[in-house]
Amino acid sequence: MGAEIECYTLRHFHAIQLILGGIDSATAAKWMGHSQLMFDRVYLHWMDERHHRKLFDRLVDK
Repeated sequence: MGAEIECYTLRHFHAIQLILGGIDSATAAKWMGHSQLMFDRVYLHWMDERHHRKLFDRLVDK
């Protein structure tokens, strides 16, 4: 019994991991084949509050 995973689920996971790994959204968008606006609309809404907090803390520490 395995969980069914769709291609776009893996794509969304990968995009979120790029951002959490410190890649800026403009670069991640380019790598994913999107404009930055499209990338932000499609992928950033998948992130929950703890992901947003982690990104904020990373930006403040720079």
